Amino acid sequence: MPIYMRSTVNGLVKELATSRKSDPELWDQKSEKAYGKGEYIKELNNHLSTLKVKIFEARAGAYRDKQTGYSKTSFSVLLKNQKTILEVFKKHNEQLAALVDSEYSPATLRRYKISFGHILSFIKWKYDLEDFEINKLNYDFLTDYVFWLKSVRKCNHNTTMKYTCNFRKIVNGCIRHGWLTRDPFWGFKMSTQNNAGE
Repeated sequence: MPIYMRSTVNGLVKELATSRKSDPELWDQKSEKAYGKGEYIKELNNHLSTLKVKIFEARAGAYRDKQTGYSKTSFSVLLKNQKTILEVFKKHNEQLAALVDSEYSPATLRRYKISFGHILSFIKWKYDLEDFEINKLNYDFLTDYVFWLKSVRKCNHNTTMKYTCNFRKIVNGCIRHGWLTRDPFWGFKMSTQNNAGE
């Protein structure tokens, strides 16, 4: 089931979709978090804790500024500049499509569309999510993505590196825009193999 957060102050109510889901049987209403073990449960609870902190900070800021109806303010602050991988990747592909035949070839667009599909499928496979926040990208995400390409998609090493290189372009754009403060590719090897087939 999808998880929502609700902020209510002075009769003002606002709900926020957290972009996360939980098995109702694993949800603890009292603590407002999921219980159990596993990477997904850990990531889920960390994400919800981060959202709570952001809302409390926005509320405190609104009170300091003597604003009213901080419930609305807190959510607008929370959602501002909250970029996701697929959102940015989709915009990149739309801009690339507009430049086909002038700066890019149809083959380049097709390659990035396939890469987009791979990232979408990987996020669903690994995290059971529809998208993934950019600021959560890390080295583990990349190594798990490479593993998925090779084990699930059955790509050989060189093809895997091509798709990873396409994704790296998206990540580099996020770094330049300031949406990602550290490079998850730092220390990541992108070498190809001479004996790998296509």
